[in-house]
Amino acid sequence: MLITQDLTKIYGSGAGEVVAVNHLTCAISDGDFVSIIGKSGCGKSTLLHLLAGLDRPTSGKIYFNDTDICSLSQDKLAKFRRREIGVIYQFYNLLPILSVEENITLPVRLDYKKPDKDKLEANKTITVIKKTDNIIPTDVERVLFLFFLIVVSVSLVSI
Repeated sequence: MLITQDLTKIYGSGAGEVVAVNHLTCAISDGDFVSIIGKSGCGKSTLLHLLAGLDRPTSGKIYFNDTDICSLSQDKLAKFRRREIGVIYQFYNLLPILSVEENITLPVRLDYKKPDKDKLEANKTITVIKKTDNIIPTDVERVLFLFFLIVVSVSLVSI
C-alpha cells in the first residue's frame, strides 16, 4: 500500500518558486496499476522521484506499507529502495562493466545476500542473454524487467 498525505514539492523561492507537486493525497493499493500522465513540466517525474524515495518532499508524508519513507535516514532509505522499490530510469543506468547476471543481482549482493540461482536459471530469457555476457542495447529493458521479476518482489517505478 502506498499512501501520500498532503505531499508537496517546491523548487526555488520567491518569484522563481515552482510548485511541482501541490498537496497530493492519494492511496494506491497492492496490485493496482497506476499511470501518471500530463504535459511536459507538470511534475510527473518529480512525483515519481518522491514516491521512489529518490527525492524528499518539501512537506507531506509518503507511507509505503506503513513505513514513513520521509523520516528514514539516508542509509535506511537506500536499503528501502534496494529492497522495496524498483526504479527503471529513462536511460537505464546499467553498469557496462558488469555482466547481465551481475547487473540483475547487484542490489541483492549489496544487501550481502546470495541471489537465488534457481530463479535465475529457471528463466529462459536470462539464459539466452547470458550467452554473450555483455549487455547490448536491445537487451537492456529485458535485463531490468528480469531483475524485478526474478530477483526480488518489488514495486516498480518507471522514470
